[in-house]
Amino acid sequence: MPSRDRPGELLVAGIPSSIAHDQTQQIWRNALAVVEASVGLCSRWPGRRVTSLVGGLLIALAAGEAAAAERISIHQGLFAISISVEALEQFAATGVVPPELRHTVGRLDEQAQALVRQKLNAGLDIDVVAMSQLANSALGDDYLARMGNLVRTEVNDNGALGLRAAHVAAAQDPEGVTAMGVIRHFPTDIRISVPDLRYLNRQWDGLTTYKLAAFAAIQQQAQREVDNAAVVDFSRLPDLRQPGPVPFAAQTITLVDADRPSPFSEAGRTFDVDVYLPQTQSAAPVVVISHGWGSSKESFAFLAQHLASYGFAVVVPQHIGSDRIFQQRFLSGLINEDIPPREYIDRPLDITYTLDELARRSAAPGPDQGRFDLERVGVIGHSLGGYTALAIAGATINYPLLQRACVANRPLTFNLSVYLQCRAAPLTPVDLSLDDPRIDAVMALNPIDSVVQGPAEIAQIAIPTLLVSANVDLLATPIQEQIHPFTWLTTDHKYLVTMAPAGHGSSVQSSVADHTVHGGLAPNTALGSEYSRALATAFMQRYVAQDLGYQPFLSAAYAAYLNADPIALNLVQSLTAEQLEAAYGAPSPLPIRPKP
Repeated sequence: MPSRDRPGELLVAGIPSSIAHDQTQQIWRNALAVVEASVGLCSRWPGRRVTSLVGGLLIALAAGEAAAAERISIHQGLFAISISVEALEQFAATGVVPPELRHTVGRLDEQAQALVRQKLNAGLDIDVVAMSQLANSALGDDYLARMGNLVRTEVNDNGALGLRAAHVAAAQDPEGVTAMGVIRHFPTDIRISVPDLRYLNRQWDGLTTYKLAAFAAIQQQAQREVDNAAVVDFSRLPDLRQPGPVPFAAQTITLVDADRPSPFSEAGRTFDVDVYLPQTQSAAPVVVISHGWGSSKESFAFLAQHLASYGFAVVVPQHIGSDRIFQQRFLSGLINEDIPPREYIDRPLDITYTLDELARRSAAPGPDQGRFDLERVGVIGHSLGGYTALAIAGATINYPLLQRACVANRPLTFNLSVYLQCRAAPLTPVDLSLDDPRIDAVMALNPIDSVVQGPAEIAQIAIPTLLVSANVDLLATPIQEQIHPFTWLTTDHKYLVTMAPAGHGSSVQSSVADHTVHGGLAPNTALGSEYSRALATAFMQRYVAQDLGYQPFLSAAYAAYLNADPIALNLVQSLTAEQLEAAYGAPSPLPIRPKP
C-alpha cells in the first residue's frame, strides 16, 4: 500500500513492520497534512465547483499514488486539463512555481507550498525486497486495487499494476522512495476523474468536519456530566498516574498449545508470555494486555509494571502471527503472508490459553500456587489488540459484514484499518465462540472493530467496557472504529475516552516519547500514556478488583482534573447518534450503524 505523502509509505503504514510501527504513524500523519492542504483548494471548472487540479494531484500523491511519467490529467466529461511532470519536478527541486503551475500550486500560500514541496521530496529508506513484499502482499494488493480505480493509466485502466511497479522501482533510487521518484517510474501518463475527486472530497469531509463536530459533542457531553456530578477533590485522593506501593517480580514463560498450528509450521502454537507478579500473600486479580499489529509484549512493559504496582498480576502474551518478528520475516521474504486470517481467531485464543495456564499453575504445588485469582480478570488491548479484547469480551466475528465490506470492487476508504480487518474475510464462517466467561471488564485502546465485528456484535458485550480514541488516529479512524462503536454498546457500564490532539500510538507511548509516532499532527509527549496508566488503574480496580472506591476516578470530572496541555482529555459515559448529528448539523456522512 502506498503512502499518502510518500509513495511506499502507506504500504508500510498498512503493514506496521520492521521499518517500524512508529515510522508508519509519521507517514500517515504527514500524509493527511498534504491532503488537508489540497482538498481545500477548489476552483470552478465546466460550471461546477470541483476539487482543483493541484488538489486532485496532491490527493493522488498523498494517497501514495504516483503521477504519470510525462503528464497528469484531470477529466470532467469531455473536458480535461493537464500539467507536465517536468514542471512538477522543477517546483520540487527549486521551490520556484513554473508558469504551468501558476493557477494550481501558485494559488497556495508560501507555507502550503513549502509543505507540498517537502512531501514531494521526502524519502523513505526501504529496500527493494521489503517494498516488493509489501506491494505484493494481500493488504498491498487490496489497497493498490482501490487506489488504482482513482489513479488510472492513460488509457483509463486501473493503475494498480503501474503503481506497484513504480513503487518497487523507486525503492532502488539513492534518495529512497519519494513521490517524485514514483512519478518518474510510473509507466504511463496518469488519468484522474473529477467525480472520483468529489468522492474523495466526501470521504475527507467524513474525516474532518464531522470528526470535529463529534469531538465537540463529546466535550459538551463531558461538561454536562461534570455539572451533574458531585464535586470531588481529586487532589486529596491517590495520584493514579504514579506507581503504586506493591513490589512485583517479572518473568517470561513459554506456552505451547499443541491443538493450534504455529504460523511458521504445523507444530503447536508456541508463544512467550511476560508475567508481572505482585509480591503479596493473597491471590492477585489478573489483567491481560494484548499488543497491536506489528508490536510486541515489550512495548507494554510500562503499563504492565504500573498495574502490577497496584497489586494486579499482569500477563502480556506475544501474538506470534501478528507481532513485529512476524513482520520482519515477511518483509525479509522469509514468509509470503502479511497476516494470517486465522490470527483473528488465534489472538483471543492466546488469551484463553494463557488464563488456562495461570489457573493450572495457581492450582498446582509450586512457586505460583495460589498466586492468581482467575475469578477476577480484565483485558486491555491496543489497536488489533483492541479487537482482541472486544472479541474475548463477547463481540463475535461478523462474517456477513466482512463479505459485504470486503468485496473486490469496494470504493477507496481513508480508514486504513478496514484493509487490515478485511484480512479476516477469507476465514470460513464457523460457529466458534471466542469469548471467555472469566473476563470481567475490557479496555480497548484505539481498537479496530467496524467491519470485523460490527454493531450487533459489539452490542453482545455485557461486561464493563472502556474505549479510548484519538482525534488524529489515521490507522484506526476515531469515528468508524471507536466513536460510532461506543453508541453500539448496550452494557450498563461503558466509557468513552478521547484524546486530542493525539494519534494511534499516543495512548500507549512510553516515557521516552518519539516524535515519529505522531508525525507532527500530535504532540511529542508521554502525556497520553500517563492518562492511560491512570485510567487503566481506575478501571481495573473498579471492575476487576471490585473496589468501589475507584468509581469517582471513572468520571468526566476526573478526566478534567487530569487534563493538561498539550493533550485534552475527555471521558463520557453516554453519547447518542442524535447528539453526533446535532453537533454536525446534518445526517452523518458516515453511517452510524452499517446496514445489517
